[in-house]
Amino acid sequence: MDVTAQIVQTTVMIPASNVNRWLLSLRQASISPAEMAKLRQENEFLRNQISAAQLYLETDDDLRRQIGELRALVGLPNYGKQKIPAEIIAYFPFNNRVTISVGQKEGIEPRLPVLTGNGLLGIVNTVGERTSQVTLIAAPTLRLGAIISGQDAIAGILRGETPTRLAMDVVSELDVKAGDVVVTSGVTERIPRGIVIGTINRVEIDRDFGSRRAFILPAADVSDGPEVVVLK
Repeated sequence: MDVTAQIVQTTVMIPASNVNRWLLSLRQASISPAEMAKLRQENEFLRNQISAAQLYLETDDDLRRQIGELRALVGLPNYGKQKIPAEIIAYFPFNNRVTISVGQKEGIEPRLPVLTGNGLLGIVNTVGERTSQVTLIAAPTLRLGAIISGQDAIAGILRGETPTRLAMDVVSELDVKAGDVVVTSGVTERIPRGIVIGTINRVEIDRDFGSRRAFILPAADVSDGPEVVVLK
């Protein structure tokens, strides 16, 4: 037998021998149709048990999150105002706007602040009979006076840039730095002083013009949950 024939025979015989061993193992481990049906039933039962356990864990985590959010809302100070509970029923991210489930019937008016358990989410813009449109603080069109928590002087005028970043042009000589908590100034009657807006994570200084701009991570977000309160 020449070399080529030996190579071909070896190539064919090796897989053939593997197949033979596999067939032998199947014969040795053969089970009856009834046993196979039982195994399939047990396998399906185990799959269902695993799915149920995963669903339970997901549901449990979701319930814990919702309870935490509700506790945060209940624990919010009223800032001298009445807290009107509401829910977010629609979200328009490209417009930086949400719809909430209260309106004229509950005494809601434009320019009232809307809060999650973490802080200021937005400001009421337009009001219908049973719903209201809220402009999120991330909106570039919104302007809001802000101060550094624990200080009295106005720190600057805040505006939205992105859902995760606000900007504030610092108008005072205050020492503004990363880590400072920014809150509402209370210069308008409808938006009380001290509502948490966010935390400064960066300050830029323009030495040519002598100006400073602080960038702020918002404390509240639509993902905090559907429950909110309106301060009236």
